[in-house]
Amino acid sequence: MGSDHPAANFAEPVLSRIPDWEKYLTVDQINEEAANLADAYPGRVELMDLGKSTEGESIHCLKVGDGKFNALIHGFPDVSAI
Repeated sequence: MGSDHPAANFAEPVLSRIPDWEKYLTVDQINEEAANLADAYPGRVELMDLGKSTEGESIHCLKVGDGKFNALIHGFPDVSAI
């Protein structure tokens, strides 16, 4: 997306806060970071509860902006640690 694209000015402040991780975060860390983004950008980022996992944990989703396109990024827990 070029810098002259209307969404570029909106997305850059949010996207610039997403670090380049070298390892996966825990579910608790992801939930905390999602809540931090929603708190930092009210009106731009909304934290939604999609339902419950098979273990009864909340499944959260971040809605960023109000564009016509949607994306779902889904993560799985590190089952090798179990």
